Amino acid sequence: MPAPFLEVQFPARIGLEAEGGPGYSTSVVTSVSGRESRNGAWAQERHAWTVGHVPKLPAEWAPLRAFFRVVKGQLIGFRFKDWTDYQVALTEGLLQPLNAAGAPVGTPGLGYGVPAYQLLKRYAFDATTDDRAIAKPVAGTVAVQLAGGAVTFGGGAGQIALDTTTGIVTFQPAASQTVSTVTVGATTQVTLAAALTPLGIGDRLYLTGLTGADAALLNNASHAISAVAGAVYTLSTNTAGKTITPGSGVGRRYPRVTDTLAWSGEFDVPARFDTDRMVAVNDSRTTAGLRIRWEAIPIVEIRP
Repeated sequence: MPAPFLEVQFPARIGLEAEGGPGYSTSVVTSVSGRESRNGAWAQERHAWTVGHVPKLPAEWAPLRAFFRVVKGQLIGFRFKDWTDYQVALTEGLLQPLNAAGAPVGTPGLGYGVPAYQLLKRYAFDATTDDRAIAKPVAGTVAVQLAGGAVTFGGGAGQIALDTTTGIVTFQPAASQTVSTVTVGATTQVTLAAALTPLGIGDRLYLTGLTGADAALLNNASHAISAVAGAVYTLSTNTAGKTITPGSGVGRRYPRVTDTLAWSGEFDVPARFDTDRMVAVNDSRTTAGLRIRWEAIPIVEIRP
């Protein structure tokens, strides 16, 4: 059962002066000669912050108190805006192709003939890069480009939808044709009702709706095209001895392997309080009234 998560942002003004950032877990063993052996326990970073909440009047303190109670300390996750790193430029934003199981395939920043893509932010220094999955984009800030042209949101051909709870972009097929015949073998021939121009050798054809005992070998996946003759596509996928029939099969064209895919926008980080106890202090009384503070609020990133 997934841990509970509330798709609301920690009060951004309170988090404005948070201290923190990415962290890693590295074990370092030093030999008697002074040589080191280092081992990284984490495959990816984990962010953590300490928020210093300066004394506030009760009316200004109330939103933080209410937020802590609503998420019940460490129990419920929430969105956190890291003011030191919350934007993505087109030169940094990539889309990572995903297969039907949600696993990465292909090359980040390029199409793969599939509908689903994960938002990434690429950090580059010299010739070295590090890609970060962005799971909590901010609604209304995201713009996507395909081959340098803007992609619009909607349900029409080639348009996209964005799930702001996962950071997954889903493309509508740019074109579709029904499957007329399937010929199994060491390579697989699929005949469509009409050609899906401009798909050619090296591109990928997405198939769905095929029937037969072994249809899962082709369904809901893109397949490398090794030859094209009109509307007949030869795929590199080996189906020798398998039973696959057209059924209500459809061939679809999604972003091609030569199509660059980029995005820009803002994002939050999935996070939680790293404590179950609020430490509120009656700081002082002024002519304006009582002031309350919570000196160090620990917040940590939630990783999938």
